[in-house]
Amino acid sequence: MTLYEEKLYPENYTFKYPKAGEKNAVVRIFVYDPGTGKSTEMKTGAEKYQYIPRIKWTKNPQVLSVIRENRLQNHIEILLADAHSGKTSVVYSEKNK
Repeated sequence: MTLYEEKLYPENYTFKYPKAGEKNAVVRIFVYDPGTGKSTEMKTGAEKYQYIPRIKWTKNPQVLSVIRENRLQNHIEILLADAHSGKTSVVYSEKNK
């Protein structure tokens, strides 16, 4: 992917994508507080190889909205995550057989 930032020339950025037979990446979400220098991990569940396609701040600046899917992408959940504690709660869940 080409990054067009406030630089004289664009830069290329490559993503790590597992090929067949390689291990999937372990995905974790952290919120960093620049005032304290502390990072807090959001507790997104025990599934090791989950897929997190979207993370977004809600209107409440202390709460993140996280979309979580299993690797088969037949189970989706929307979580709300507390930025200070890392605790999450499921607000929507949908399964496809």
